[in-house]
Amino acid sequence: MTAPRHSSKGLSVIEILILLALSALLVGLAFPGWQRSRSTSPASPASSPSQAPASS
Repeated sequence: MTAPRHSSKGLSVIEILILLALSALLVGLAFPGWQRSRSTSPASPASSPSQAPASS
């Protein structure tokens, strides 16, 4: 028996949907942690005097 040959190059619709579902799952898992870390981190504006570069 021979393996079936695929004449098309690229991804099928099912493969694209699977990739989209996996990426949505990863974003859904990562976003709450990223949002929580942003809300708990102290705000440090660039114009703060303590962050100004030393001039000599």
